[in-house]
Amino acid sequence: MVDYNDVWGRCPARATVRAVMALFAANDLELHVFDMKTAYRNAPMDVNVYVQQPEGYEEDPTGMVARLLYALYGRKQAGRLCGNHCRGTLTAIGAVCSMADPTMYVWQHPVHGPNFILVHVDDMAVTAKTLAGVSVAKEVVLSAYEGRDLGASNTFLGMRVDRDRAAGTLKLSCRGVTAALLEQFGMGGARPKKLPMAFKTNLMRTGEHLLEDSTRYSEFMGSLLYLSTPPDRIFPMQPVYWHAP
Repeated sequence: MVDYNDVWGRCPARATVRAVMALFAANDLELHVFDMKTAYRNAPMDVNVYVQQPEGYEEDPTGMVARLLYALYGRKQAGRLCGNHCRGTLTAIGAVCSMADPTMYVWQHPVHGPNFILVHVDDMAVTAKTLAGVSVAKEVVLSAYEGRDLGASNTFLGMRVDRDRAAGTLKLSCRGVTAALLEQFGMGGARPKKLPMAFKTNLMRTGEHLLEDSTRYSEFMGSLLYLSTPPDRIFPMQPVYWHAP
């Protein structure tokens, strides 16, 4: 039995997202994005949870509570149950869950070939060789969940997707997330630099000017490491992180 405190939800690793995007660009595939509005309302609860009746929907006797049948938004285990339900929907049509990342599925369609499906809680990206292949996958999912078709969107999971189809290249960027992060840590007026770290920079621990609480600094460094996926940015971030004051 899974304890109700197991509240995680399936989210794709950034390496998985980049791999799918690279595959999409290199093989000249089609990519569409959509979100599932009713995903949480379809996932049944795995434990008994009772809630007060919403105002305006009370039934006699007064004070009676109701048992929650589905994992609505706000429930502790809703994200995980939603992922489990979506997994069942996709595997029922023959899609195979990746052993490397449980949020990625490969569906070998008998007519349209392989479809790669990436799931982030209630957001989904589908890539296939043709638009017909993408449409088939979307029809299956949207027949199970009410959703919003975003089409060939240029954004996914907070990342902007800039594609040069003729050149077979694709660029991912997180300008919005980066700007929000800088504002959050009081660095909205910071200016960008061409080089993330000067050549032959050597950081050393001096034991001086130590922070009383380094939690905020660690949060900022962790957020930067999350954004700094290219090797030229990861490299300078590591010594700055490990030499936290």
